[in-house]
Amino acid sequence: MKITNKKNIDPIAEAKKSKHFKKYSDEADVRIRFANAVYSTRTKMEISQQELAKRAETTQKRISNIENADIDLGMGAIYRISQALCLDSKTLADIFGCDFINYSIVCGETVNSHIGQTEKFLTKIYY
Repeated sequence: MKITNKKNIDPIAEAKKSKHFKKYSDEADVRIRFANAVYSTRTKMEISQQELAKRAETTQKRISNIENADIDLGMGAIYRISQALCLDSKTLADIFGCDFINYSIVCGETVNSHIGQTEKFLTKIYY
């Protein structure tokens, strides 16, 4: 049995009428931006999905799902993947569509911890 759309209804136009469309659309957009960032950074680093999974303490299948924007992630997974790929706060701010804040993830350590260590070192030298 062939089902046809005899009324020529545009499914996208119909979906946009939903009060939840903007929310779901924005969430999908963030997943796609994160997927693109993970894939492009991983390939620039010339590491496999398996290697990234090992570094981020997850599975290759989950990395594949992330790169295909087929999965919702919790903050823990986002944090571990960001660390494994050394994504900076500017990149993360762009992905999540928020203002840049001066607090970076730098391969497992924060810029703020580096600043604190530098301040302690300088205090010892000059005081």
